[in-house]
Amino acid sequence: LLFMAPIAVGKESIAAVIAFQDITLIKEADQAKNQFLKVISHELRTPLTSIIGWAKMLQEAPEIMPEAVPIILQSAHQFEGLLERMIILSRILTGKLTTRQETVNLCTLATEVETEFQPAAARKGVILTWLPPAESPQTEGDTHLIRMAFSELVDNAINFTPAGGRVTLTCHTTPDDRVTFTVTDTGRGITTEELPNIMKPFSQFRREEAIGGIGIGLTLVQGIAHAHHGEVVATSPGIDQGATVTMILPMALAERHDSKEA
Repeated sequence: LLFMAPIAVGKESIAAVIAFQDITLIKEADQAKNQFLKVISHELRTPLTSIIGWAKMLQEAPEIMPEAVPIILQSAHQFEGLLERMIILSRILTGKLTTRQETVNLCTLATEVETEFQPAAARKGVILTWLPPAESPQTEGDTHLIRMAFSELVDNAINFTPAGGRVTLTCHTTPDDRVTFTVTDTGRGITTEELPNIMKPFSQFRREEAIGGIGIGLTLVQGIAHAHHGEVVATSPGIDQGATVTMILPMALAERHDSKEA
């Protein structure tokens, strides 16, 4: 992008100031955002088309109700889930994400998420393993949002792990009064160049586009972690060497006091 401003003495132009701005990154971000909007439109249209189509058939042939209703409900839940992710993303990007405060047991959430994603892992031929710790790590925050973050991490790992690979879930407490939920996979890995940007909104979209999805999973996870005064750390040895993503949250106050008294 070129900017030019003349320098005049009286009515005579004697020089000019010329400035150049490299807008490559801005254009790339804009292209990624436009592609994201295109894909999210498609993702929303798919369940909506199914709902409308089956509802019309049900209207014309009520006898298909036992077959139609489960499909309609499944599509409606899919549509609802996509909308919720978009609403939460919007709140994260505008700094308006609020959280409820309650005691959250990470092992309970990890068990629920592992159970939820076992069918998806089995269909893809991926071994999903949950290794519960001896202790039961707890934090304080919004159970629904933290569970969503766990689900995003597990779903992401399964998507990027080929058949025959493994996805392993672990929870721990740390010496500095924090709790962790870690997802380790043996999948496609992350390059050194990608690592600094994978949690930025839309920047990781092209990487996820090849396997489907709307490319906002890690942005949601990081936003939820930050809303709980936590953080997310991602590491990978490189392409085809898997990746590890850890969500780190403050330990629940009651648990923190108990550990210090012990």
